[in-house]
Amino acid sequence: MTRRAMHWLLCLTLLLSAGASSISAGDLDFTADFDLEDCDFSSREGNDYFSLEPGYQVVLEGEEDGETITQQITVLAETRWVVFETWRGSTLAVETRVVEEREWEDGELVEVSRNFFALCEDTEDVFYFGENVDDYEDGEIVDHEGAWVAGEGGALPGLMMPGRFLIGSRYFQEYAPGIALDRGENVAMGVTVDVPLGTFHGCVEVLDSSAMSSDSGDLKVYCPGVGIVADEELELVAINSAFDDDESDDESSDDDEDSESDDDSDSDSNDESDDDSECDDDSDSEDDGDDEATQAAMESMTEQLGRIEDNTESMLWFIKRIRR
Repeated sequence: MTRRAMHWLLCLTLLLSAGASSISAGDLDFTADFDLEDCDFSSREGNDYFSLEPGYQVVLEGEEDGETITQQITVLAETRWVVFETWRGSTLAVETRVVEEREWEDGELVEVSRNFFALCEDTEDVFYFGENVDDYEDGEIVDHEGAWVAGEGGALPGLMMPGRFLIGSRYFQEYAPGIALDRGENVAMGVTVDVPLGTFHGCVEVLDSSAMSSDSGDLKVYCPGVGIVADEELELVAINSAFDDDESDDESSDDDEDSESDDDSDSDSNDESDDDSECDDDSDSEDDGDDEATQAAMESMTEQLGRIEDNTESMLWFIKRIRR
């Protein structure tokens, strides 16, 4: 089967699995399958337009419906494993970077979300694997609307920021049937934009929309070395470091220690003994992480097997029609 035929087969499978209420025929123009099996993923770095560097923080502000909206986006020194099955039936476990978004309306906290991203090192595409959401009223959590994670309820990763920006490209940013079906369309590049923090050049524009809404969508602007600088009325007002250099990512620290141990291999036996002790501690921590990832994989595979069994009959009918 050709790659083009495979694309349409996957898109039609998407229609069957999601249901007509979630996906329309027009959404076939938006890519949902990204050959994730071919990726080597990293949670330690992003691309030119989307940073995953722990501690990196941007703040946007603007007026909406007479209220002052403040949005703070922070790359945390935390990761989360996400296990899911791709369109082709491969089960992947990806370590993702946690990016926290906080939003205030007139100084009152209204939402905190923890979003999960990872970079495909081969293409420099940044993929979106889900989010936990807490909505607030009067300082209390009232719901978790919009929360989803790839591998649960038919959800799959979406493309958040392509490594190679091509005007006209259309893709799903979030694919969680019945919850979130956000899409992106690359509409401009080489843009110069003025925001309160300054003037930025070489920026790109992405039109965000949703398959679950008839709204025209929101225009977002991303600039190289900065990330998002504008989201409709919200504009960049600050770039911060969320924590000191000493509060670095645990895994990055472990990698640095291992590297230093290799470089100082000729040092005295006491230094080598200390390094071995640190490596033992790292090994215990990694073992705990492996156990959690294995447990998550087993739970996800059990759920996915049940879902596959439910859809087998309709899929067999569809494949027979294709072969005719």
